[in-house]
Amino acid sequence: MKKDHLEIGAPTPLAPHHAHEPDLAVASDGSIWVTYSRRDRRGDYIVLQQISEQGDVLGSPEIVSDAVGVETQPCLCIIGSELLVTWVAYRSDQWRLLVRSRMIDEPAWGDEIVLEVNPDGVFHPRVSTDTQGNVYLVAERVYGAQAQLMCIARFNRQWGAMALPATSGTIARPDIASSERLGTFVVYDQYAAGRYACYLQRIDQVEPPIEICPSGYHQLQPTVSTDPEGHLWIAFASNENEARREAWWMTKWSYLTVFDGVSFREPSMPQPGIDVYHEHAYQGWEFPCVCVQSCGRVTLAAQAAHALIVQTIDEHGWTAPADLDRRTWGTWKPRIRMAARADEVWVVSMGLKGAQVQRLSWLASDEVSTSSRAPHLMLGRAKPAPADSAPPEMPRWHIEDMEGRVLTTYFGELHGHSILSDAAGDVDEYLHRYRDAYRYDFAALTDHDYLDGMELSQSELRRIWNHADRISEDGRFIAMHGYEWTSPAISVHASPGDPVGEGHRHVIYPDDSGPLVSFGEPDANTGAKFIQRMKGQRALIIPHHTAWSGTDWDAHDPELQRVVEVVSAHGRFEEPGNLPIGYRRDHLHPKKFIQEALDRGYRLGFVGGSDSHGLRWHAIELEGRAKHIPHGTRVGWKEDAYRTGMTVVLAPELTRSAIYEALYDRRCYATSGVPIRLMFSINDAIMGSEIQTQAAPTIQARAAGSGPIRSIELIRSGTLTAALHAPAGMSLTELSATWTDELMIPGESHYFYVRVIQEDGNMAWSSPIWVTYT
Repeated sequence: MKKDHLEIGAPTPLAPHHAHEPDLAVASDGSIWVTYSRRDRRGDYIVLQQISEQGDVLGSPEIVSDAVGVETQPCLCIIGSELLVTWVAYRSDQWRLLVRSRMIDEPAWGDEIVLEVNPDGVFHPRVSTDTQGNVYLVAERVYGAQAQLMCIARFNRQWGAMALPATSGTIARPDIASSERLGTFVVYDQYAAGRYACYLQRIDQVEPPIEICPSGYHQLQPTVSTDPEGHLWIAFASNENEARREAWWMTKWSYLTVFDGVSFREPSMPQPGIDVYHEHAYQGWEFPCVCVQSCGRVTLAAQAAHALIVQTIDEHGWTAPADLDRRTWGTWKPRIRMAARADEVWVVSMGLKGAQVQRLSWLASDEVSTSSRAPHLMLGRAKPAPADSAPPEMPRWHIEDMEGRVLTTYFGELHGHSILSDAAGDVDEYLHRYRDAYRYDFAALTDHDYLDGMELSQSELRRIWNHADRISEDGRFIAMHGYEWTSPAISVHASPGDPVGEGHRHVIYPDDSGPLVSFGEPDANTGAKFIQRMKGQRALIIPHHTAWSGTDWDAHDPELQRVVEVVSAHGRFEEPGNLPIGYRRDHLHPKKFIQEALDRGYRLGFVGGSDSHGLRWHAIELEGRAKHIPHGTRVGWKEDAYRTGMTVVLAPELTRSAIYEALYDRRCYATSGVPIRLMFSINDAIMGSEIQTQAAPTIQARAAGSGPIRSIELIRSGTLTAALHAPAGMSLTELSATWTDELMIPGESHYFYVRVIQEDGNMAWSSPIWVTYT
């Protein structure tokens, strides 16, 4: 493909559907090498592969790691003719940082060298070498809830730790480059006081860190490269925006700045293509990588939610953003690396078939030649200031159940996605958002196990759960362990022979001992097989958007499927036709709404989850509010898709086990993303109960809304039986209702639940209570 004198070679998969987290380097003899984590059913392991000048894979992959399991985040550095691979492993309940090397012309690998052992974690290694052949390795070293920058250097072929100043927050995603003129520098982002900021720090001489382009917005995911003059080119992602001015605005863009040893400068020509407000699925541009060629041309590559994009700048200005691969909804994972070779740049990235490699080259013309020089620079511009909005405390209710326990309402999110499946943002961003921006009490990141042929690896799931453990603190915030089992909703997303419409079900575990059972496994690729594989596990399997993705209601286990998700960014799937919140209609599976399962006799409590992918416009428009939006259009019914569903549990304390037990016992309810408080009981038995009665049951409901309440409705075995409407013009934020079911006769059994509708269209649904009249 040719774009603005840029020729983009077709990507070559390294090991289709099995290669993750690639890195590459070019040797002084011009040979091209890649490393990646390869996944199979036993686990992951690290391999090395040579690439031809035409971009083809040469020979069989060399296995680098001695073990198979959690072997992840490989990094490649070439020192002269030495190939050095660094990676992270989880072995014997310890995180390890390992390194192994061989010479280019000698096939034998040296022994694995363990550089760090840490039970809490060590992640994201990056390596650089200076002109003297010294090797510097930086990574995140985790201590409890915090991650600090660590540096290990190799001088005279001996490895040793280097002392660095401690940082105040938690650091992530370091990158490193060496400049003959300026020295060896590391860039990283640091999360402190509710904000991400990027820092530059020299490490060959211990110097304090410098904040890169200070802003009240989030700036993160930095990467660094050097130009022929020794300047440091730094790319980073930021959610800076002129219009919204929200500190936690979801869409990020990638930007460039240059450090000359004294100050930061920016390209003087405006960067074309920036759009943080567009309303299609390919939103944002994050996880950047920067590469500077010897001619001074700068290449910036990054990824949108479902696209890989490249843009270059030289003295003639910027090119327009161009696609590295075809745009399509699917799985893109956060790894783009580049290396210059003569007048070309080699790129590895994550595509729909996994890790892939491709070549970028430039066409000579009258205006742009291969002798391009560096772009013109100017001092950094002033950044807009975000709105300062402190999140409110979540409202609480305390009730006493029939056993005398005092239960408290805790608000949380049980279903959402990151860049490790088909969404935007990293794992820590997702959890920090719910803890610090929204002040939720708990959250679960449930990335897809399998989507369009790409699978979640054991290594990726272990890293997600490591973040969950380090952010959790009893009484403050709990991150649950989970993932999502994902069958294709429609045939276009299915591989030949794969079943369609078996459903999407996220899994919540009480701890980190649960297995990753993937739809990609032949003995787990239907709902029935999946349930069978999960039997005996302590787990909650939660079907969601059941009439959109489909679900196999026959595949049910009452010990595993205790709750069902009633609302998300895709709308609500309680029953057909209910307003004010509609449901996604670009395709539907008939008779798959939740009331179908309840009518079968299934005891399912209700939860809510955003199913957010970090996209401003994701699923549907709230029906009746924007008549110009046609039914079935993928447009979000809330601008903040992260707040389209919420789960509230009634628990005696805020701990992981208490949340899990509340969900198991169905002491929970769903809202459409706002903190509505709701109590529902029958004969003093709270929601989720199964009771018997010898008289007409007394039903009580009480709601306190996040705004004025329109009505409380009582549903009896799928039928709207009674309702209490707020008087017109009263703007009541609290309503209470009491009913007696005089129509129930001995021998009958019914399920009851209530739903709350606010004037602003937000809703809440209690878990049902099952009543048998004896």
